[in-house]
Amino acid sequence: KIIKAITSVICFELWFLLHFSESSKPYENADTLISDLKKIKNSKGEQIFKNYQKKQKNIFSLTKAYLKTAKANAQRINRIAENTRTDNPSTKILDLISRLEEISSM
Repeated sequence: KIIKAITSVICFELWFLLHFSESSKPYENADTLISDLKKIKNSKGEQIFKNYQKKQKNIFSLTKAYLKTAKANAQRINRIAENTRTDNPSTKILDLISRLEEISSM
């Protein structure tokens, strides 16, 4: 069997950010990305990650309405990363989500 690493550079929280932002700016570290995440506003103008902490529960309920946006943004930043030969930022979570959607439609 083939095992594929599901990485997200600079950190996992990039995936959350992509639900609301198409930014492809490289991050120095996870703290700077999480700082940007905490400033993000949803369509109602609410800072839904204002008090974000790692291992926070209820993230899916906060982000599920924006999954299509996250997927499009992930495809975009991954293309940029490939073209510029860098991985910051990039995410393979899109591959996992696509596979889970495929399995769920069987």
